[in-house]
Amino acid sequence: MTEMCLYEIAAAVINAVVSGASIEFGGVAKAVEVDHFTPMEPKWASEVAHGVIGMTRSQGNEIVKNYWQNMKMIFQMRQKAKPMNSVGI
Repeated sequence: MTEMCLYEIAAAVINAVVSGASIEFGGVAKAVEVDHFTPMEPKWASEVAHGVIGMTRSQGNEIVKNYWQNMKMIFQMRQKAKPMNSVGI
């Protein structure tokens, strides 16, 4: 899981919650990469969802706009994430 992944999950979940949608969150990497999924992605999605309950769409939008600035910088420096079994976890 990369920093960019965290921002992408947070932006999607914030958008869903402030719009009244449910969040059912699965894995990343489209499930085409072996060992690139951990239970942290759905846990992070749940934590973000709980954190924005009661926010308005305007408030959620401001948070996501701030994320977007960080995501643009990270995207310019991006690298493919390493498999979980290669990072010693």
